[in-house]
Amino acid sequence: MKREGFSFSFDPEKCAECKGRCCSNKTPSYLYINQNEIAEVASFLNISETQFKTGYLNRVNGLHNIKDIKINGVYHCVLLEIDSGKCSIYEARPKQCRDYPFWDLYKKDSSNLYIECPAVSPFPPLE
Repeated sequence: MKREGFSFSFDPEKCAECKGRCCSNKTPSYLYINQNEIAEVASFLNISETQFKTGYLNRVNGLHNIKDIKINGVYHCVLLEIDSGKCSIYEARPKQCRDYPFWDLYKKDSSNLYIECPAVSPFPPLE
């Protein structure tokens, strides 16, 4: 999979190889979620929007952000199944997750992305 403006391609078939590194960081993440996405995820989890907001979200700069949990010095998305490395809401994940790794910050510098994500390859391929 390729997108205009990016110097890499992405093979989602390889996502199983890394156990959710894109959902785990040395620092807290900022995974924003809008009201429509909140409703969709809450419905997917079969809980109320209030329960979802209380249990899974916090506010950052006035916006809803999915919480992280810190385990052994690493922050993980609260919706990541740690043992399997799979997203517990994959089918209903927010747009920011669906767009990964095609984030604007990787247009300028994708060097760290190659370390983080085994599903990413330079495009055109390096010779």
